[in-house]
Amino acid sequence: MEIYRNRIFEWLSDSEEHEIYRIIWIDVPPTKVVVIRLHIESLETITLEYESLQSAIAAREIRFLERDPYSCYVLPDHVLSKKSCARRYKIWTLIESLVVSGIPDIFDSRKRGEMIRDVIETTKVSKQSLYTYVRIYFQRGQSINALTFDSHKQGGKGKERIAEPEDKKWGRPSRDGERTGINKTQEVVEAFEYARELLESGEQKTQKKALREANKKFFNVGYEERDGELVAILPPKEELPSPRQFQYYCSNHVDIVKLKRAAVGENRFNANCRPLSENATARAYGPGAIYGFDFTVINTYLTSLLNPADIVRRAHLCIGVDWFSHMIVGAVCNFEEESWIGYQLTIENAALDKVEYCDEYGIDIDRDQWPCVGTPAAGYIDRGGAFSRNLAHVTRSTGINFSIAPPYRPDFKGIVEILIHIANCLACGDTPGSVPKVCGRGDKDYRLDACLNIYEFRRLLLRAILFYNQYQYIIDYPNDLFMIADGVKKIPLELWNWGIENRGNYLTYHDQSYLHSNLLPRAEASITTYGLTFEGNYYKCDLAEVQQEIEIARQRVSVKKRREKVWISYNPHEKSTVIYLDLGRGNLAPCHQVAKNKTEKFVGLSFHEIKVYRANDAQEARDQEARQQQPLVEKETHHNATVKAAVERTEQAVEESGLSRNARKKGIRENTKLDREFEREQRNQNTQSKTAQEVDTSQSILPPKQSQQPTIEQKKYVAPPSHLSLLHQLANEDKEKT
Repeated sequence: MEIYRNRIFEWLSDSEEHEIYRIIWIDVPPTKVVVIRLHIESLETITLEYESLQSAIAAREIRFLERDPYSCYVLPDHVLSKKSCARRYKIWTLIESLVVSGIPDIFDSRKRGEMIRDVIETTKVSKQSLYTYVRIYFQRGQSINALTFDSHKQGGKGKERIAEPEDKKWGRPSRDGERTGINKTQEVVEAFEYARELLESGEQKTQKKALREANKKFFNVGYEERDGELVAILPPKEELPSPRQFQYYCSNHVDIVKLKRAAVGENRFNANCRPLSENATARAYGPGAIYGFDFTVINTYLTSLLNPADIVRRAHLCIGVDWFSHMIVGAVCNFEEESWIGYQLTIENAALDKVEYCDEYGIDIDRDQWPCVGTPAAGYIDRGGAFSRNLAHVTRSTGINFSIAPPYRPDFKGIVEILIHIANCLACGDTPGSVPKVCGRGDKDYRLDACLNIYEFRRLLLRAILFYNQYQYIIDYPNDLFMIADGVKKIPLELWNWGIENRGNYLTYHDQSYLHSNLLPRAEASITTYGLTFEGNYYKCDLAEVQQEIEIARQRVSVKKRREKVWISYNPHEKSTVIYLDLGRGNLAPCHQVAKNKTEKFVGLSFHEIKVYRANDAQEARDQEARQQQPLVEKETHHNATVKAAVERTEQAVEESGLSRNARKKGIRENTKLDREFEREQRNQNTQSKTAQEVDTSQSILPPKQSQQPTIEQKKYVAPPSHLSLLHQLANEDKEKT
């Protein structure tokens, strides 16, 4: 092994304490070697034969050390203070003649003494100081920076000083000349410890309040009763510890992590303040390995589909994100709050072909623009609405192994949290009706600007997702060397395609009928005489065999007068135009909506919107029922009065006529005929009287004419009796005979 200057070695011996040396000089040609012993306070140099040192190395009596124990003391200039640099150069000027031009004489103890005496005479520096400087120079590697000594140990840094009560005030005087604060005595330390405990436990949120509580407990001069309460009396400020003293004490003794946890709470600290241990992207090796799902509320108020003048609440958005490529693989926007049904629909949306889905909203894309089709190997969801007993069913049917995030820990799925915020911002933007970041007093109510309905917003959302997947550059994406070598841009679509090609495809394909059967919610529909009905809508199946069975069931219902129940699968948030009839064994038959007179207005609306309409209709009926109370009271009052008067009149007429019950019932037909004729005669007379009144009115308007005297024949004329009067006359004669 080669021998170099400044090399450190350990001389192995039988004793437990091994001696460590540094090679400080090698003769030229190499015949002698000078070493100095380390970790001692004396300048002890030893001259060895070069060959004997090589022999010791060959005999394994010497072991070279790779780490220099003094490397931490040799600091670069930018780390040292100006004072340390100035002291270093001052020491170097004292020993430069000894350690540079004095070699090898400095290694001889006799000559070394004479050389040091000469330096003492010229510099007036003590002998002990010069020996110390030379020893440190050789022990620490023979560099000028080694002469900085242990500056980090100077000044008693880290040592706590506690004053006695009788000591004079420490520190510089205040600028205004007034005496402020007291020395840090043992009593002050106890008060500071009490204030620190208040801070770390969360009882007090600020240092000023904690110090004030400590002052009330440790430095009060008594108590006074004020308004029935004992109030601590504090001494003047020059007899109390200053806030700056307590601030300095906290900087050295308070656990910042513990203090922050007490201030913000355990849950918020774990979510926002704890150190990060890993990147969630690294947990997914390729596309489809892990999908994350999450819910949020969109930032835009919408309008009703039934009446654009009505404002509805903000919808809920659930998205699925691939953890490897950060690609948005599915999205569902509806008015339902966070629930397991929303997660099921998002999983189904992520697994289906996006070309058909975008075509429903008038967006024409190629499959390469959104190639996410299939279910992932694993899923990560919230503990809230996704925590359902149906989770095991979806795992058994689709093979997705779900992991549930701990409560109050959104940091476990940070990729989904940030992407759902990005999708929300891209879709809403400056859309009318969006919630502003700052809303001042007197500003216009942003809800009145709402103009989009739910379908229009979904169209904007899909375009925002397509933009993000194809063009969004992810600055902080942790790409590896293989991606860099292949020139992969940190764009979700390119990362997805590269992962499919190089990392494998973790997706599982299921046909549409299988996904509908296992992911869509199920409900009972009815077969009535009108056909298959669900939620008040009527449906007809496109399959002839199934429709024929429905028709046969309709005939049974018409005979039995009782509905038959069947199971269906449906999407509660999409249009109600399609439901899926369960044929058993996972087979579904699509059924399309048929317009009837009562349900024609519901064509094209979702089940949720139909429910909203019916709820509003029922509420309006209840409101109208409340408005009907006063008119009903008035009607019933007149009704009761009329009935009462008729009862009294009838009872009096029956009593005067003396007719029996059978006699009253026998004449019903004749009495009805007489009343009909009588009413007809009365109507004719009323019509004639109205005509006469009109004639009199017209004659009063026209100029007066000469009146003519009636003739004798006109005076003697009498009108013939009517049929009604003859009938009445015959009836009276019959009554007189009886």
